[in-house]
Amino acid sequence: MGGGTLCSRASHDWRSDLPRYLGAYANATVMVHYRNNRCRYCWRADEPHSPDSHDKPREGGPTCEQRTQSGVDLVMVVGSGKVYRSGQCGVSDPQCAQRYHDLMRLMLKPWARDAKRIVHFPIRALPQLTENKVFNFDGIIDDNSFPKPVSRCAVDMLRSCDPKTKRNEIFYIGRLAPHKGQLDFLQKVNPELMRGYKLRLFGRPDNSTYLKELRLFAAAKDIDVSINSAVSKSRLFRQLCSAKGLVIVSEDKNPRAVYEAVTSGLPVLVGREAQVSGALLGHPWFVETSVNRTAEGLNDDFSAFMRAVETPNVGR
Repeated sequence: MGGGTLCSRASHDWRSDLPRYLGAYANATVMVHYRNNRCRYCWRADEPHSPDSHDKPREGGPTCEQRTQSGVDLVMVVGSGKVYRSGQCGVSDPQCAQRYHDLMRLMLKPWARDAKRIVHFPIRALPQLTENKVFNFDGIIDDNSFPKPVSRCAVDMLRSCDPKTKRNEIFYIGRLAPHKGQLDFLQKVNPELMRGYKLRLFGRPDNSTYLKELRLFAAAKDIDVSINSAVSKSRLFRQLCSAKGLVIVSEDKNPRAVYEAVTSGLPVLVGREAQVSGALLGHPWFVETSVNRTAEGLNDDFSAFMRAVETPNVGR
């Protein structure tokens, strides 16, 4: 169960491929049940090499709805749906489940209630759900407990990057907002370390005041900065191919952009608060810093990152 991006071939969101990963790994037939009660096949275990037929029932075979009603081995709930009120509540509160409208509706369905196992992938950091205090699911998958999957179409685009198209550009990807760290980075970074490079900020701005502050600090420190606030995901991937590195110094947990950059072969500078996969640690192209580093400390880390940028094949 999940939102409209699940199993969508048109989406660059990594969740679109989640049911297919599950089906291929477990050799299982996977069906997606959307919030609007629409049901479709997503992966068919009996036709693993015919992806175009995965979303169709076999001729004369059961429809998705019929197959669901005959019994389900595993229900994976993706997302949290509509939440009407925030605040603490728990299983002892009879009104608690009603706060989570879509999850409650799901658990009223016999095929979900009677499934052999049900696990929840909340996506959103809602303590009542991440701590499994409301519906008592069999398991909770924390959003930052594993390397964030990169969608297959993104992998295809990023792995085809031509090294000859590289320009002296460093990307910083994330919504343009104070907690995303762009302004703090500009305030601390030594402009001499950026000399000859352009810093390209990608993200939707929260407000015009923050945009103005970013431009003022960049101009005051003579750092070449461009702000790209309206870029589609596919265009961002194409432009990522021309970058030489990625910087994200924020408290965002396990940002997918880190894994997309690594897929395209870029060095990355990331705050340890992001809690990315430990598999990335220790490589010369992965440099860890912190949102709480002093300017001197950040510049030490940024210097190590720029060494990786200027020697791109070392350790790759």
